[in-house]
Amino acid sequence: MKTITLTVYNRPEYTSKVLESLQTNNTIGYKLLIAAEPGCDQTIKVCQKIDFMPFELVLNPFCRGVNCNNKHIYDLVFDRGSELNVAIEDDTPLSPDALDLVEWFHSLPNRDDYLLLNLFNGSKSTDRPLELFEYDAFCPWGFCFSRQAYENRIKPYWMCDARGWDWSICEVMRNNGLKSLSPFLSRTQNIGKYGGVYCTPDYYEHCFSGHVSSDGSFGKKFSLIPSLIKSE
Repeated sequence: MKTITLTVYNRPEYTSKVLESLQTNNTIGYKLLIAAEPGCDQTIKVCQKIDFMPFELVLNPFCRGVNCNNKHIYDLVFDRGSELNVAIEDDTPLSPDALDLVEWFHSLPNRDDYLLLNLFNGSKSTDRPLELFEYDAFCPWGFCFSRQAYENRIKPYWMCDARGWDWSICEVMRNNGLKSLSPFLSRTQNIGKYGGVYCTPDYYEHCFSGHVSSDGSFGKKFSLIPSLIKSE
């Protein structure tokens, strides 16, 4: 079983855009599980209208927050037998070929050499649209990972860095010499300019201005460039 997890809270407009983007992908063989924080009926109504793929709406009995909501839903999908999970949030719409890239990663013979596949890159050019590179860090705006990677490398060290769960995964990678894969051309966007926990409008403009992502027209013949690009 393969799954997609989506964490949502109080941004129904963003959630709608993410679900619309997911509908442009080939979701056959995937189940969507949505981890919804309480307190925003509009977001719940948006999720309840899904009719294009199997889904389950997991309503949290209390507000778990950004560092616990993700872990709770990852625990749930892998406990239920998922072998591969695609993790997105309410502000990370997918490009139309994002799941094509996930399928390529899932079938990669040496997939387990990498902790995960990042779907986001801060691309400002459409050059090298089908190439990926090895990376020594992690980007939280859309990624996929196997049950083995989660159980052995991610879950035991969740929040080992008090700054957040995403910082913690980067810490695990640094401490253990682990690598991820990233596309040169992003397969997700970040649209969360407003209403985020950490992202202010000024920060958004600084980090995401001019960002481009795939339009799905480049094909499916992905290839790996075997060179490690280090984070700054």
